[in-house]
Amino acid sequence: MTPPPRPRRASQNRKPFPNCFAPAARGPAALAGLLTLVAGSVATGCAGPGPAGTGAPAAADGPAAVIGLRERAEAELLAAARHPDPQLRVRVMEAAEHLPRPGTVIADGVRDAHPAVRYAAWTAAGRLRLPPAAYDPPDDADAETSGPARAARAFAAARAVASGGPNPAPGGSTSDAPLASAPDLSPLTELLWSGNAGQRTIAADLLGELGDAAAGPMLLDALRSPPLRTPAAERELLELQIREALATLGDREQIKPVRLATYSQHDVVRIEALLALGRLRDRGMVGNLVGFLAKNPAELRLAAAQALAEMADPEGLPVAQSGAREAAPGVRSQAALVFGALRHTPAAAAAEAELARLLDDPADAVRLSAAAGLVRRF
Repeated sequence: MTPPPRPRRASQNRKPFPNCFAPAARGPAALAGLLTLVAGSVATGCAGPGPAGTGAPAAADGPAAVIGLRERAEAELLAAARHPDPQLRVRVMEAAEHLPRPGTVIADGVRDAHPAVRYAAWTAAGRLRLPPAAYDPPDDADAETSGPARAARAFAAARAVASGGPNPAPGGSTSDAPLASAPDLSPLTELLWSGNAGQRTIAADLLGELGDAAAGPMLLDALRSPPLRTPAAERELLELQIREALATLGDREQIKPVRLATYSQHDVVRIEALLALGRLRDRGMVGNLVGFLAKNPAELRLAAAQALAEMADPEGLPVAQSGAREAAPGVRSQAALVFGALRHTPAAAAAEAELARLLDDPADAVRLSAAAGLVRRF
């Protein structure tokens, strides 16, 4: 079986998971910084009773049922794009690439009032290599005040240029004229050297995703720079993200420190390191990942299950099925992400059935994670 392409990464929360949010599909420490932007928001999508039903779910039966399930999932995502909770809107932007008309959703995202949503929307545009004409950036995009959102906008421009898209014109409009020069990446480099560990983490993440090996020396300089005066877990998350970015750019020597981070004394670092190993397709750690399926807390077990799923290994399915029936919405949400990642494994049908059940969950965030898993699944 051919493994799936390296998964997209989505934002990640800092403490095991504030409010009801689990690590998203993309999530290394990048959202350790991003969700700091959402720190003051009320997680209105997290309220609700415990999980809906615990019986054995039934998979979609036949093409019509599959189409109906996909349509329900898309409708859930589109409705959440206008939810009052910015965390939910961020998650929609992260799933936009799997929607039939992503440019429409991203166009709303780059105009959102919340900087975290704008960041996620620009990042989604970059991952899709969308030319600006596909989402019509606002005329005042050059006046963006959020450092992470500016960096993500530069990332989107660079990816569009790499794909041969039209040249962004001043003011955020587009031009069909040939590109005169490479896009300005200074917002990314400025963020990498900011005094905020979360923002540096975001910059390292985006530089890794750009895929330009020329960023390697700059990332190494950042890795060797004097540590910021910030909590130890934040410093470890930053180092982890830089090392993952370097490994993504081809420096496979960085995988060993990522492995070591799975034994950090900080759960959030261990969780992020496990997810990173899945994204890096580190098959040399499969045995260790299976061992983590029996460790606490539940978020750690689910991170190991997701890492295995990203390598087409269904060993973590029982852990995800157990997590999907936990009382905590954040754990159920994380289980949904595991089910979405199991789409290229022999457990795909069972995972789809679980996602269909979670689409009826009483918590908004869980339904949204299930919807994201379903659109990724089909």
